[in-house]
Amino acid sequence: IRIFNYNLFNNNKESKLKNQTEALRIHNFHRPFTIQQLREFLSQYGVIQNLWLNKIKSQCYVIYENCEQAHLALQEISGVTWPKLTGKKLVAEFTQPPKSDPFVVGQTVSHSSFAAERNQEVQKKAANQLSTLFKKTTSQPPIYYQPINEQEAQRRLTFMLAYKQKENNSNSNNSNNSNNSNNSNN
Repeated sequence: IRIFNYNLFNNNKESKLKNQTEALRIHNFHRPFTIQQLREFLSQYGVIQNLWLNKIKSQCYVIYENCEQAHLALQEISGVTWPKLTGKKLVAEFTQPPKSDPFVVGQTVSHSSFAAERNQEVQKKAANQLSTLFKKTTSQPPIYYQPINEQEAQRRLTFMLAYKQKENNSNSNNSNNSNNSNNSNN
């Protein structure tokens, strides 16, 4: 006998419905395709309010008129190979809509506030991590470096000078050998 907690299952279903938004992130696109083809493909499932496609056409964000349309699109698009001839299986997931203005004006795709906000967050986080580990120059773009103590600087300098001396000795021996072989041949 299997004991099944129906309430636990039911709550899970409800929480999935609560996480639904009118915004989807769809990725795993494979070129070639046009923005118009993508628009036509996505508009089969509802009215598109906004659409953003990254520069390399590998992922897009789409906002439908309502959650029901987005849910239908998610169900229908996930696992579909698009474009038919060259595509891969698409992966769709709900995402939060951007807080600021729309990211498509008519048919023209522009950088989205969606991607811009996320990109800024990632860059700030990376810069903070680097700043805690390294010092940086004030030039742009900044160069990150780790200062060394005087003993380490002297050790490195000595090593470089010894290497250069060895290289010079090797070059002078090779030129002497070639002169001797030229004299022997005469």
